[in-house]
Amino acid sequence: MALSRRDFLERSGAALVGWGLAEAIALQQATRLLAEPAGRRQALLVGINAYSSACVDGANQNAALTGCLNDVALLRDLLVDRLGFAAADVHVLTDTAATRSQWQAALQELADTTRASDGLWLHFSGYGGQLASDGTALLVPVDGELVAAAAQPIRDWAEPTLQAWLRALPTERAIGTIDAGIAPIAPGWLPQRSRPQATLGCLDPEEVLWQQALRKTARSRGSGGLWLRATTPDRQALELSQAGFTAGAWTYLLAQHLWNGLPPKTLWFELAQVAAAVESQVGKQQQPIGERLIRSAIDMPRGFDWLTIAQPAACGSIVAIDPQANTWDVALAGLPAIVLESVAAGSILETTLEPNLEPTLKPTLETTDADLPQLARVVSSHGWRAIAQPLSPDELAWVIPGQGLRERWRTIPRNLSLTVALDPTFERIERIDATSAFDAIPNMTVLAAGTKAIDVWFGRSGSARRDNKATDPNAASGGYRLFSAGQSWRSSAGGEGGEALKGEALKTVVQRSIPQLQAALARKLLRATVNRAAGFPLRLSLAAADAPDRPIAQISTPTAIASPVVAPVAIGTPTLPASGRPCLTLENTGDQPLSLLVLQLDPTGHLWADTAADRRWLQPNDRQSLSWASPGGRGMGAIWVVASWEPLDRVRSVLPVPEEGDGWLPLSQPLSIARMLLDELHQLSNLSTDPARPTAPDLYALHCGRWATLELAFRWV
Repeated sequence: MALSRRDFLERSGAALVGWGLAEAIALQQATRLLAEPAGRRQALLVGINAYSSACVDGANQNAALTGCLNDVALLRDLLVDRLGFAAADVHVLTDTAATRSQWQAALQELADTTRASDGLWLHFSGYGGQLASDGTALLVPVDGELVAAAAQPIRDWAEPTLQAWLRALPTERAIGTIDAGIAPIAPGWLPQRSRPQATLGCLDPEEVLWQQALRKTARSRGSGGLWLRATTPDRQALELSQAGFTAGAWTYLLAQHLWNGLPPKTLWFELAQVAAAVESQVGKQQQPIGERLIRSAIDMPRGFDWLTIAQPAACGSIVAIDPQANTWDVALAGLPAIVLESVAAGSILETTLEPNLEPTLKPTLETTDADLPQLARVVSSHGWRAIAQPLSPDELAWVIPGQGLRERWRTIPRNLSLTVALDPTFERIERIDATSAFDAIPNMTVLAAGTKAIDVWFGRSGSARRDNKATDPNAASGGYRLFSAGQSWRSSAGGEGGEALKGEALKTVVQRSIPQLQAALARKLLRATVNRAAGFPLRLSLAAADAPDRPIAQISTPTAIASPVVAPVAIGTPTLPASGRPCLTLENTGDQPLSLLVLQLDPTGHLWADTAADRRWLQPNDRQSLSWASPGGRGMGAIWVVASWEPLDRVRSVLPVPEEGDGWLPLSQPLSIARMLLDELHQLSNLSTDPARPTAPDLYALHCGRWATLELAFRWV
């Protein structure tokens, strides 16, 4: 039964102590937190799709969202199947169950059961808003109806109240993640999660009292937590189509990155790469942020040891086993959307034996069969869920639900295409002409938004958001333009303001866009090779050349030997000055040499390669530092490093040869290079004698133990 609001306030605001005693208690608690192991771990995940117009916008009869329940499911998979939370300790409220009173009761239950050594994760996906009177950020429950008068109490939660609740818990092992917008922003081409107008009304007086009591409790305990938001208060929180499903742009990338490893010393680098990945997709109109509640300074790794995982690298897990059909139901939330799109082409998965599985769950065998990877071929997929068929009927006996999975063979279609979505405001003739123009270009697919992940939009520049016009004066000049998946400014392929908007003029613009489209497809192919879970002892660190010991970004494979690092001081997209020189450090912490290929993306969308002959190999237990002149300009950039045990000679043989300078040269045919890289990885994979190798001629079959590709994204400023 739900508590009354007054009971809730009385129970949760009790036990305040004086400042002198509080400081002593806080010091003792901080010391104990660093020494004692993490205790129970709980989570409350709230997601709402089924909003009515009365909650969001009386003028919009279709206020429902589509990705919030998927956000909750993705995070539940992460917490239970990857981070080892007990399923019974992950509490979920969705749609009609996510009323204010039920949400309130769940918060009280968590507050009552959380202890100093426990960990807690609070998440919300849904609509946010902004109080018209003072700009307070709001989170909208399913019954949070709009009001007509400024003095009328509302049922929305004030975000500062939930922050105070998190701070008042007796543990520092607490994280709040919010995938909702705040600022009133009119709807655009994509669904976004904030009310389109400021919210009238005032906070419930009882909530104000509770918030004050929580703040006093937080001051007395000295606790804090991490508060992460999908976007800054003045920007959008977008929903994006992925591989057959919709999810919050930020939540999906957060879940995917955290699947790939969470050592506490690199948590901040992981979060920064999530922010960079969001900005790479949707531009500056969504910028994830994070803060440490109470303390302004970041204290690493204090408070986040409870997120440490000891399991082997994995991309997913077995959800259920069907002995009748001889299949596994699997979740693959650790795979990027580009890989999920083609996983059902015949990718091969293998099991990992999780070290934290209870001994009673492991079958008692006379042989070591249960300790060997069990193989299964993906036969169908829906979003990040798939059905896999064991390659041998006997293998069904040696697996259990919850067991980790990783890729053995990745399949990528040789004719992988760039997905183009059209401006929804196009007239019928424009849509027909645009579809015809893109159909004439190889490997271009025009699809309706919402069916799969969008690579680029094609639309009128006049349809661009005011955000784009503010950052690029050409965006308002008329004509047609290419835009990113989030409708941010992508290129200047369009015509001048006086160019006609119909007929052959549109086709001419598409033809002029071919170099940009091919470069975008090349980047997509490169991202299809990202394979961080491979057993290559490789680590990358990116810094400014004048401060090489303070990396702004770092990423590694799971087998790279950890070393102390200085964590960044903020969570957000890593930045480098456009007028300076970057420094990329590559480390091989293993005992075999690695063949390397290093590529970078500049702010204009062009690809460059490190062509220096003396950097073909990275020797065992060695490091190389690459420094080069900034390519100029401001915007998003990225670095890809491909590593292999065998020489990557075929791609390197066609790279331009530097006459002088630092070895970085632009690629005039980036799409050819990207395809050649996939073909070379395919040929290297053929060296394997693995009988499970997919053999379809229209696929690249890549053995995930034969190469690793790491990606670092950042922004030139």
